[in-house]
Amino acid sequence: MFNYTALAKADGKPEWNGESSEGISLCVRGTEEGPDPVAIQQAKAVVDALSEVRRKAIEMADSFMKDEGDWHLIELDVGPEAQRYECDYLVGLYFETRDGSDEYGYTRFSVCFRSHAGQPAASQNHPWKLIIEYR
Repeated sequence: MFNYTALAKADGKPEWNGESSEGISLCVRGTEEGPDPVAIQQAKAVVDALSEVRRKAIEMADSFMKDEGDWHLIELDVGPEAQRYECDYLVGLYFETRDGSDEYGYTRFSVCFRSHAGQPAASQNHPWKLIIEYR
């Protein structure tokens, strides 16, 4: 899904970015020299469980949504933004209303996750916070 060796350094920031062939952006923390190996391993674990992570993120966000529509996963963040919100990683979602309006076009939905290694596979990725921001 992601070419981890092709991640590009963000200008003036301690993070490295890439995009999957499906259009999902990835941000991992790092240094001037390269992405943090621990963050890369964490990103790989999230991608390995992406179906579950996507489902859980959408379930959490949808439980707060009054309108009907479709959710799209647009971002995985194992970088400074996730750290800022005290998450192991963030999942960014976009909401598209069924009526075709752009009511949520300027709204960013992020679901914070905590990883629980050693738990049964279905419990390792736990969503625990929804962040709604307007741009």
